[in-house]
Amino acid sequence: MTLPYGLGRLPSPFDARDLRMADAMQRMTPAPRPVRLWHSDRVLNQGKTSRCVGYSWAGWGIADPVEDKWTNCMGDSIYRECAILDGSPGYEGGSTVRTGAKVMAKRGRLATYFFARTVDEALNYLAYYGTVVAGTVWTQDM
Repeated sequence: MTLPYGLGRLPSPFDARDLRMADAMQRMTPAPRPVRLWHSDRVLNQGKTSRCVGYSWAGWGIADPVEDKWTNCMGDSIYRECAILDGSPGYEGGSTVRTGAKVMAKRGRLATYFFARTVDEALNYLAYYGTVVAGTVWTQDM
């Protein structure tokens, strides 16, 4: 067993008001494009910070179909806004994917967000609609 290693992702607590990915996909029309792998030569690097939520959302910002030219500075900026929304300005212990989504919505970059309850839901969404942001527990051997 590997021990969790704190790199900034905090679990998003369950909220019954969250939209479920499976329900949202039933109302959506799949994108008229073949499934393809997205590739970028740019890699964001949070270094030894606990800002993975900010960097995950910045990575979403450079992914298809968004394809902005975001940098490490954007990951830091998103994380700082997450800390403010969490009520802890200047906090360096991480945030939730939900708070990151709220920051992106506040910035006008995201109209809505929903949560996958299974890996299959997330993979199905990824195959037909575009990118996803996922949080996971990091361990020391990763």
